[in-house]
Amino acid sequence: MLYVSPMSRYSHVAQRNCEQLLSRLDRGLVRFEVCDVSQHPERGDEDAVCYTPVLVKRRPLPRAHVLGDLSNPAALVVGPARGVWPESLPIDMMTKIIAAR
Repeated sequence: MLYVSPMSRYSHVAQRNCEQLLSRLDRGLVRFEVCDVSQHPERGDEDAVCYTPVLVKRRPLPRAHVLGDLSNPAALVVGPARGVWPESLPIDMMTKIIAAR
């Protein structure tokens, strides 16, 4: 879930960066949604969102939060153990690992 706000100048950049990364993955393996917290504040409360933009990975546990414009692609692909894949991990390997989950 990517939480955005029209008051944040980085929200549109974060959304674009997420979409660019997702275009390289099988969309059937990832559930991605954008939520404007100014329209749906209760949804932001569910994930304890205090700042936007923030990307929240809910599954698999543990939850992970990535704040900011998300310009670092390594921080966008959240992994099962540490929450972030190493930057050097090839995209085909990320796809295989995500598919295994």
